[in-house]
Amino acid sequence: MKDYDQIISEHYREEAIAHGFESTSTMADRLIRQKETQAIKYFIEAYLKKRKDCNEFFQATIAEVGCGNGYTLEVIAKAFPDHRYFGIRAYRRTL
Repeated sequence: MKDYDQIISEHYREEAIAHGFESTSTMADRLIRQKETQAIKYFIEAYLKKRKDCNEFFQATIAEVGCGNGYTLEVIAKAFPDHRYFGIRAYRRTL
C-alpha cells in the first residue's frame, strides 16, 4: 500500500492538472466554493475594518495555509490589494 502522504500529494497534483486555477480545483461544487470564499472575504474585511478603526494603517500580512491552487487567496488579494499575501501548500513529511 502507498504511503498516505503520497496518495494525498498525487490526488492534489491530479486536481491541479485537471482544473488549473479554476475554483473547482479542490471543490467540485462551485456554489459551495463561492459561499466559502464570500465568508472568508467577509471575515477579512471585518478584520481590516477593525484595524482601521484602531488606527492601525500599516499593511496587513494574510496567509492561507493549505491554499491548494491559490484560488481563494487570489480572490482575496484582488478584493483587498493594499496588503501582503502568502499561500502555503501544506503537506506532512514523514521522517
